[in-house]
Amino acid sequence: MKKGIIVFLGLLILAQPALADFSLSTSELSASACPSNTALLTATVSNIGASAESYTLALSGSAAQWAVIAPSGFVLNQGQSQEVYIYVTPPPSALEGQHSLTLTVSAGGSSQVIAFLFSVEGCHDAFLSVQNSERAVCVGTTADFSLNLINNGQWSETYDIGLAGEAEQWTSSSRTAVSLNSNEGQDFNVFVTPDEVGDFLVAVTASSRNSDATASQELLVKSESCYDFDVVASENFLSFCDNSEAKIPIFVENFGTEDSVYELNLQGASWSILDKSRVSVPAGSTASFDLVLSPSFGIVGTHGFDIQVNSIEGEISDSVTVNANILTCRETSVEISDGSSVICAGSESVRQISVMNAGRFSENYALSVDGPSWVSMSQSFVELEGGESALVDLILSPSVGVNSGSNNIQVTARSQNIGNTVNSDSITIQVPSTTACFGVDVSSEMQKVTVAHGEGALVPIRVSNTGSETDTFEFTISGTGASFAQINPGAIEISGESEEQTFLYLSVPSDTERGEYFVSVSASSVSSPSLSSTNVQLTVSDDGVEEAVATSSGNFFSDIGNYFSGIVSSVSEYGSGATTTSVSNFVVRYWYIFPLVLLVLLLFHGLNRMKDSESWMKDLELLEEELKPKTIVKKKSVKKEKGLFEKIKDWLLEEEEDFFKPEDYVKPKIKKVKKKSDSRSRFKDWLLEEEDVVEITVPA
Repeated sequence: MKKGIIVFLGLLILAQPALADFSLSTSELSASACPSNTALLTATVSNIGASAESYTLALSGSAAQWAVIAPSGFVLNQGQSQEVYIYVTPPPSALEGQHSLTLTVSAGGSSQVIAFLFSVEGCHDAFLSVQNSERAVCVGTTADFSLNLINNGQWSETYDIGLAGEAEQWTSSSRTAVSLNSNEGQDFNVFVTPDEVGDFLVAVTASSRNSDATASQELLVKSESCYDFDVVASENFLSFCDNSEAKIPIFVENFGTEDSVYELNLQGASWSILDKSRVSVPAGSTASFDLVLSPSFGIVGTHGFDIQVNSIEGEISDSVTVNANILTCRETSVEISDGSSVICAGSESVRQISVMNAGRFSENYALSVDGPSWVSMSQSFVELEGGESALVDLILSPSVGVNSGSNNIQVTARSQNIGNTVNSDSITIQVPSTTACFGVDVSSEMQKVTVAHGEGALVPIRVSNTGSETDTFEFTISGTGASFAQINPGAIEISGESEEQTFLYLSVPSDTERGEYFVSVSASSVSSPSLSSTNVQLTVSDDGVEEAVATSSGNFFSDIGNYFSGIVSSVSEYGSGATTTSVSNFVVRYWYIFPLVLLVLLLFHGLNRMKDSESWMKDLELLEEELKPKTIVKKKSVKKEKGLFEKIKDWLLEEEEDFFKPEDYVKPKIKKVKKKSDSRSRFKDWLLEEEDVVEITVPA
């Protein structure tokens, strides 16, 4: 017996399902979505066993066909967890309502499940409402029904308005189709004019062209001979500004055959009233009263107002609803134009402030600026109509000496009218150090200049604006040679970080002593204390031509020789390191000497040849006569023939002497005349290109 019980218990234990070594959990058991939209469900699988395990996942249920699971399988070590994501996307054809979705997780022969509930929403939905579905009218008069169609779906749709029923033949609609965005509504009217007494039904249907969404409303028209009327607002929806007044006319039309008096009641905000409490309307006519709305500042948004009209005689009532959207219509905008955020001390910059009245009413604005003392505005008040704007200058003019650094500047425009709207804008201006804005560097292209008496020299001076701002620089001259100098132009405006040139002119009067002088040229900034200078060494020398004239012997050819010696001397000075100023000045001044000297040399050279020819013939005749009784013994001495200039001199003086004289022939003697080695003789020999002549002396 005991053995049988033990066996039974063992079999019972084996029949029990194995306990799972993992957990399955979720934070949500339901989800919903519109057709074609996606919903997300999540679950967490945790390995609570003692070893790693492999897991498989599966979905089932009516919504499983629209669902995808990720991941569909994985391996977890001991203590690890895995998040599971289920994406459900119902197709456009999915039926609205609830659907089942089951997640099954299996591992090691055991499994766990989570049953989800998924709902397919009706995302194409329309709602049609009517203020009063029953109207009583006299026969032959019109019953006016005010309806409102709302699109409660999630997409824009267009609805066709359809009419049907017993009174269809007497019924018309103010709209045949209505297009609405999601959650948007639209009012329209249905008119029924029965021509007989009785109760008649009219079915009004709104059918979507884009989906199966429909909405309908039944209207009942009681046609009778009674006191009947209709209440209609001139507009059922309006928008206007806060702190303003709006009047909406409400019309009461008496359809009865008798005059009637109507009581008026209003349900709405405290700032809404009716201008009348009662209205008397003759039969077949219309009377009106006003709904007056006057919201104060700050009251914004949409507000509804219900007007109830009760007929005293007929004990019939009607109502109308007016919705008002209150807007903020006083708004101010201030904006400072973009520009450089850096301005140097001592300069001025102007920014434009745009002040705009973005509201609907005229405003008078007071302008103020919060910033350093060197900031101002061109005007402090501006008056603008609604939607109008104006430009005001913001003047930035930090003076020299203002501390460098960052400065925050805020401009505020405040309305002086009701509401006191205000707006502001700000900028940050950096004032750099003076050295970063203004600076000057001046240099001379010639450090040393040599000028002769009565001459002048032009020295270019480079002026560099080393600052970032455009500046004007003035020039001054000082030094021992300042009286000989002048500079033009005396002032130059130079853009930032650029270079210009001026000219220093040096001229030396004839009574100036020779020697060394210096001239200092200084450039000073008009906008800052910046200063720079450069020096030019001036050497005053005697004029080369004036020295030659002072040492002249009165001989023309000697003067010409001195002139060429001056040229050689000048060239020698240039070769020894002197500047080209003195040579160039000397050559330029006496340029006309060169062609004149060349012409004179050519003229006298021709005359000399003619003179030599005549003298040689006479000398030959005398020589023949003298040699007849005598015999030439031998050549004793050699004598150099007279030079060109000496022959020209003799020819000009017209003094002729015998070429041979008896007293000169005392004793045969050969004498060799040495050539002079001075530079002028060498130069004349070079011009004549003649060799030395040997002179033979014959004794008597």
